[in-house]
This record gives sequence, structure tokens and C-alpha cells, in this order.
Amino acid sequence: MAKAKSKAPAKAAKPESPKKDPKPAGRRKILIIEDDPAIVDSLVVLLKGKFDLDAANDGEEGLIKVKSFKPDLIILDLLMPGRDGFDVARRIKGDPKLKGIPIIALSSFTELYDMNFGQGGAEKTLPTEVYLTKPLDPATLLREIKEHLG
Repeated sequence: MAKAKSKAPAKAAKPESPKKDPKPAGRRKILIIEDDPAIVDSLVVLLKGKFDLDAANDGEEGLIKVKSFKPDLIILDLLMPGRDGFDVARRIKGDPKLKGIPIIALSSFTELYDMNFGQGGAEKTLPTEVYLTKPLDPATLLREIKEHLG
């Protein structure tokens, strides 16, 4: 009489490790381009814990960081020495890889005379989604961030 071969129990399939979401909910990336350290500090206090943050002190550094940090949204001061926010916004919106990043423009001007907002090609078009005046109202800024990040 032949002995029956015993079958080894089948090995359980290894569960696939969950894929990490590069941007988990509530941890979207915001780049602050602002030359006033006090304003940068206040924005960091307002936004830390809710978003991953990075900051640039001028427009030139901002253009470098937008490519390396890959933000989901940019908070951009318009009046900075050197490369100002107007030029930075135009360069970002003119780059096919970056143009989809929403920009919230900041300035101490209470009005921008003869300026339009959006993606128009006119010289007097500021290619940003929002324009907020300083001093900032934190609730307004948070509402605009939420609206543009979804």
C-alpha cells in the first residue's frame, strides 16, 4: 500500500504594502515667496501643521524653489527687491509645467489701478488667482487657500 503524500499547507500570499500618498489630505505644499521675515513668520505660524511649507526671500529664489519644492499653491508678495512678484507670476504662468499652480498675490497696495487678474496675455494682467492686501486677514487667506486647493 502506497503512502499518501502529505501536501504542505499553501503559503499565504504576501499582502501588498499600501502605497503612500505623496500628498496626504491636509498636507498639501505651499511655497511662500516674501521678502519680509515678519510676514513669513506670521504665515508659517498660521499654516504650519496644516500644510508642508517652504519659503523664499526673493523672486529669484522663489523661481528656483517652485521647481524643486513643487508646491500645490504659492503665496507671492508682489513688491520685492530684484525680481518682483509681477515677473515671478508671469514666469510661473508662462511655464507649461508650472502654470497650473494657483498663486495668491499679496501687496500693501490697497488697489492695483488698471490691473486685471487671470490668464490673459495683456501687459496689465496679473496672472494670479487672488489678490489680497496686507495686513492679511487670516480667515480670508485660509478661505482662499481652501478654495484653490479643494
